[in-house]
Amino acid sequence: MKIPKTKLLKPLLLAVSFVVFAIVKINRSGDNKKSEKNIKKSVDKRSSL
Repeated sequence: MKIPKTKLLKPLLLAVSFVVFAIVKINRSGDNKKSEKNIKKSVDKRSSL
């Protein structure tokens, strides 16, 4: 029994795009936290001056 490649390809593409989307979202949230910390550091330096 042969499964057509197109039938197999659609769920595969969906899964791949979902994984990529999840990775991008995780990376963005991590970057946001980092930049927030950096902003707080620079604000602390200014207030101490």
